[in-house]
Amino acid sequence: MKLHIPEDFDFASLNLNYIPETDMMSVNWAPIEDICACSHVVINLIRNDRHKAAALLQTLYSDPLACGGRRDAVFDRVVARIGDN
Repeated sequence: MKLHIPEDFDFASLNLNYIPETDMMSVNWAPIEDICACSHVVINLIRNDRHKAAALLQTLYSDPLACGGRRDAVFDRVVARIGDN
């Protein structure tokens, strides 16, 4: 899946929230829906598959980060948690 991530995309716009006690995340889907629409990706394929959603979040985080984007403390905690398992 090739995503067209806008240059002005800010990962913080996802308003990622992680609850470690339940190992659950919530996210603002509107920016993801826009990116999927521009990329001709069916959003329900992402919404209905935890692994695809996680892969998408990783891409949305790592690609801009590699270009000098800001770190996100919440996502860094999620990645650390996954690394612990």
